[in-house]
Amino acid sequence: MSIANQLYTQLPPKEYFVPPTCPNPKCEFYGKKPSKKKWCNPIKPFTRKNGEQVPRWVCYQSEKPHTFSYASFECTYWLKKRELLPQIAQALSEQTCLRGLARSFGVSQNCIAGQVARIGRHSLVLQQMALKSIEPKNLGTLIFDELESWEVSQFVPTTHPLFMDFESGFKLSLDCLPINRKGKMTSQQKRQYSQWVEKYGKSSKKNSSSLIFNSLERLRFLYENKKSSHVVTDEKKSYSSQLKKSWAKVNYTHAQYSGKKDRHVGFMGKINQEDQYLRQRCSTMRRETLDFMRRHNNTGLRHAIYLIKRNFVMTESGSKRSMTPAVRLKLVQEPVSWAQVFSKRVIDGVSILPDYLKEIYHQRSKT
Repeated sequence: MSIANQLYTQLPPKEYFVPPTCPNPKCEFYGKKPSKKKWCNPIKPFTRKNGEQVPRWVCYQSEKPHTFSYASFECTYWLKKRELLPQIAQALSEQTCLRGLARSFGVSQNCIAGQVARIGRHSLVLQQMALKSIEPKNLGTLIFDELESWEVSQFVPTTHPLFMDFESGFKLSLDCLPINRKGKMTSQQKRQYSQWVEKYGKSSKKNSSSLIFNSLERLRFLYENKKSSHVVTDEKKSYSSQLKKSWAKVNYTHAQYSGKKDRHVGFMGKINQEDQYLRQRCSTMRRETLDFMRRHNNTGLRHAIYLIKRNFVMTESGSKRSMTPAVRLKLVQEPVSWAQVFSKRVIDGVSILPDYLKEIYHQRSKT
């Protein structure tokens, strides 16, 4: 399914809804085309506390029959305060912290954290669907750079490589991994750092290069069928080596610009603006709750929300306010709302994700 169909196609009303597939992960045909015409039968609906009737069905495709409901096709499946999902997504895009959201909506922080995680997982799948829907001929110059920040501790900086299309401004990929501390330290910081390393260990020296490699592998299918591609980065040596390693069969030219002289103009100027926006956002991410942004899994989910916001929802300032990067790439006809983003659930969306993003989706990546 294309990203446009996912965003613009609404779930039919309960009275007219016919299940297109089985949404139960235990089913052999989970997220697949049904094996036969009469694969499910309606059964007695269940009633919510507000009196709403929710239709239910029983699936006979597996050896052991199992049930599912209309709610399992909604993004709010198993969530409390379901009506708050688009509002929370909008507030997150305005850099509101989790404590502030809990106070504003009159709910607990655990409720907000659960909804934020659901928004992040859904955004992670939508971003991958968007990449698969892009026509390679519409892409222009690929630019990428790394942003370093601190969400966990001053002794564990994190790298955030950002890949974007220069002409449209579409953000293709944004990931996160911890790296080792760099730069000078005072004697007190050295003592504290040695205690930290003794307790938690050091991050791998290859984290930065492996993350760049994973991102290039994820985007390779978009550029390998183009006649020629142009890639622009700064002068970091590992960028060139990772490009040669991952894009050996891609016809591309690689231009490198000085990170000091050309930082505010041209190709690097555009990605520098995005870096500044991310830095402002990361400062808010650090003080949201005691544990939410101290886990790199959650950072990855928040990055996915950021990509959907910047690519599909948030219009750019200036005279052409109806334009978004997704509109420029002809993925959608107009900017979408958060209500459209959560119009329906992507059944078995995790299957389209690369392996390293599946770890983030399932919260298995180590902090």
